[in-house]
Amino acid sequence: MAKDFSTMEDSNRSSNPSIHEVSDPARRVLLRGGAMTALAPWLAPLAGCGALGVGPAAGPRIGFKSVAATAADRITVPEGYSAYAIVPWGEPVG
Repeated sequence: MAKDFSTMEDSNRSSNPSIHEVSDPARRVLLRGGAMTALAPWLAPLAGCGALGVGPAAGPRIGFKSVAATAADRITVPEGYSAYAIVPWGEPVG
C-alpha cells in the first residue's frame, strides 16, 4: 500500500529535494531482492523442514524441556538450568 505523500505535511521547508524525490522505490526493491539472493544459500536448508517430518510432533530438538507460561513476577528456567541477575534492578552502575 503506497503512501500518498502529497497529502502529508511538508516537513522539508528548504529548497532541497525531499527524500521521496531523490529515492527511487525500484532501487529499494532491487536491494531487497539482492539481499534475499545473498541469504538464499543459508535459508535453503530450512525450506524443507516441514516436509521431513520434523517439528512439534517429532519432539523437542533444542535439548531442554519447555517452560510453562506463568504470570509470576520471576524468572523461570527449564529443569537443570539456573539464572541469576548480573546487575540487579536499582543497583548503582558506574
